[in-house]
Amino acid sequence: ATRLSEASHGFVFLPDGDVYRLATAYGASPEFEAHIASIPVRPERGYLIGRVVLERRPVQILDALADPDYRQAESQRLGGYRTMVGVPMLSGEQVVGVIVVWRQVVRAFSERQVELLSTFADQAAIAIRNARHFSETQAALERQTAAAEVLQVIASSVEDVTPVFERIVDSCRRLLAIDEVGIAVIGEDDLVRLAVHSSAWPGQAEIVESYYPVPTRKSMQGLAIR
Repeated sequence: ATRLSEASHGFVFLPDGDVYRLATAYGASPEFEAHIASIPVRPERGYLIGRVVLERRPVQILDALADPDYRQAESQRLGGYRTMVGVPMLSGEQVVGVIVVWRQVVRAFSERQVELLSTFADQAAIAIRNARHFSETQAALERQTAAAEVLQVIASSVEDVTPVFERIVDSCRRLLAIDEVGIAVIGEDDLVRLAVHSSAWPGQAEIVESYYPVPTRKSMQGLAIR
């Protein structure tokens, strides 16, 4: 996009909560890239990316030094850019990213160049949707596989629940990317006893086991029940 639009720099910004942050840079020095990466860009008219997000269409600033609303003076001073254009990556009505290119001279981007940038933005939006769909599908498959594994253990361990609990905590640690997980059971004597515990840290299971048994009313489990 940078090369074909005859720009000097090219950037991709992606959403991060309520702001947009730099994801990829082309043509920028490491120092300037680090500077841009440090800026959380809000959907406001003081930023080119903000205008693109607000208007959901390509936006061009002919001269960053002459635009009364543009307020990234420090970035302009460090980057020396003048003419800029930003195009949205759209997924329906949602802006899932912004491509920005600029020149260090005042020279407008042609309509054809902006159309080309928009084509790249459309392709990038498709790539983002595909990646999200793949990630969601993969996560769903992993959950289904884990549930099936637990069912298999249940079927083969009718009299002893410990293997079932062990499979459950193993799946929790793997699927949820957590360091520590345990299963506790509450007896008829109203005491909570630790059934199984799995930890990423050596010796941690023994420390946790030393807390039990504990009265339900004084336990985290009791709080969850209430």
